[in-house]
Amino acid sequence: MTSPTNVERKVRQLDNDVKEIYGLLSTMDHRLDRVDTRLDKMDLRFDRMDTRLDRADTRLDGIDQRLGQMDGKLNGIDTRLGQIGEKLVGTDVKLDRILDVLGSGSSAAGK
Repeated sequence: MTSPTNVERKVRQLDNDVKEIYGLLSTMDHRLDRVDTRLDKMDLRFDRMDTRLDRADTRLDGIDQRLGQMDGKLNGIDTRLGQIGEKLVGTDVKLDRILDVLGSGSSAAGK
């Protein structure tokens, strides 16, 4: 049989073990609270970054829209310049004919 002093010693040891376990649980609880606080701060930072990225995305959408409009205008200008180039080629051909006629006429008159 177990002696009373042996039982008392085991009870004290178990009591000490329980107190130590509660101490460890308390320490873990404090650490988890700190981790939770850090995660909350990180969550706030990510929310702020998300807000900033949303604003940047909105700005980039506006820039993209403006560039699309400018692209349309530049295509219109390119078309007009092509038409002007064709007209200039036609005018150049006409001027060459006129110069040929004038050149033929002046050389015929000089003969």
